[in-house]
Amino acid sequence: MIERYNDNFYIHPLVLYLEHVYETLAEAELRRYHYASYIAEGYRISYHIPFSGDNRLLYLYPSNAVSEKYEVDDIIKTDDSVIRTIVFSLEFTKDELDKKITPDFKSEEFLRAFRRYIDVIDEINKEVEAFNAGLPDLVINALTERKRRVDNYIAFSKTLNIPLERNPNAPNTIPIPLTKIKKEEPLMPGPGQPAQTYAISDADYINIRRIINFAGFSMEKTAATFNKLDEESLRNVIVAFLNTHYLGTATGETFCKTGRADIHILFENKAAYIAECKVWDSVLCLKAAIEQLFNYTTWRDVKTSVIIFNKNLKHFQQSLSTIDDYLRKNALCHNIKLLGENEWLCEFKQSEDAEDYITIHIIMFNLFLRTNRSKAKPVNILSDL
Repeated sequence: MIERYNDNFYIHPLVLYLEHVYETLAEAELRRYHYASYIAEGYRISYHIPFSGDNRLLYLYPSNAVSEKYEVDDIIKTDDSVIRTIVFSLEFTKDELDKKITPDFKSEEFLRAFRRYIDVIDEINKEVEAFNAGLPDLVINALTERKRRVDNYIAFSKTLNIPLERNPNAPNTIPIPLTKIKKEEPLMPGPGQPAQTYAISDADYINIRRIINFAGFSMEKTAATFNKLDEESLRNVIVAFLNTHYLGTATGETFCKTGRADIHILFENKAAYIAECKVWDSVLCLKAAIEQLFNYTTWRDVKTSVIIFNKNLKHFQQSLSTIDDYLRKNALCHNIKLLGENEWLCEFKQSEDAEDYITIHIIMFNLFLRTNRSKAKPVNILSDL
């Protein structure tokens, strides 16, 4: 029960993804002053800063803040993604730009102007971290106090000989045992070992698979929300789940060897874990994903996943059977383990004469909506990142 309350009241600190900031440019009429106000032609550079965490923190001041406004153009948020975007603009007349423009002008001006926002967010996060650190004691004290009051109430009722009648509409107060996933950073061997021996541990691989399974299960429960997302946005949701457990080590669409892996965990610029996300149309998408995994693999002992989302086909069980048949009839696939109705673990060789295998975890989630009569337009708030 204590862990459940900790999870419910835990505040996720703000994380700014400054490496993914992008800019847009628009013409603007700017008000300037020289003895009197006048309108000058100019430009507005809008900076789009992705972030995650509890966006309500953006409306708070840290305890040591001075009374100062911290205004931005907009905070773009949807219910479809844990990633949101702050839009922050700077305006310049043409004359001002002519005096300031350099190759690094955009980034320098942005960091100069946005620095106070970063400092305030850092201070807010410090208070959030202090609150989260003290949350277990706060929960224990609150539960202890509540138990004391209940015990006093029951003891007093007994002295009056008044039987306590349970409200038939009251919820069951017996806690359901929940297994909390331990959040650990992937274990990497120390320096001095040969590069080809690096790998995430089996325990971490199992935990990553469990996180993906939980993320997909949650998406299936609210399929009406996630069915309209495209492949990239669905991938970003999985990345967000992984980053809540692995300290931001999972990234999306990062170059890896000969192509771009959907999700991977890097160590020394090589992928120790790789995952491909696909929207299901036929077994060809699974074949393509496995081929891509081999193209991205740079170490022998690499652990991988293929995450498949069914959005458009109503015969989900038939699709699962198609995957199972493909794996069992494929001469390159070995040691197949059925982990669940929609989940497999197996080893693949790239060719018949290849000696090395890669471990592939394959899982498929059903986001199909039977009430859908028209194809929803994909929503992708991170298409420019």
